[in-house]
Amino acid sequence: MNSQIYFAIGTFLFAINMIFLLRPLFLAFFIEKNLIQILLQISKIIIGILKSIFTIILSRRVYYNPNSETSLKFEYYYQRQLIWSGGGSKKKGAVIVFTLIGLMIISFLIGIFS
Repeated sequence: MNSQIYFAIGTFLFAINMIFLLRPLFLAFFIEKNLIQILLQISKIIIGILKSIFTIILSRRVYYNPNSETSLKFEYYYQRQLIWSGGGSKKKGAVIVFTLIGLMIISFLIGIFS
């Protein structure tokens, strides 16, 4: 088979994996907010990223708060999504996600080395 086909399959699986990852992230950040609150949240994210980059560069330290409100919301939505994709079982959902990731990696590697 042509290596472009494997890259197309890998790209498709990459898009599915990104949707699976970004959906709970967007829900955690932007659910139940109006347009002004969403724009304010986006500006806070951009300022936070820039502040973190300068903190890492200048002080060579990384600060991370794993129990922030957004992190807890993301965890909640991601767990719900795993349960939904597994048909009610979180283990099946995790197996499906890891299978998609594995198929994506394998198809990219086959496309590279064929």
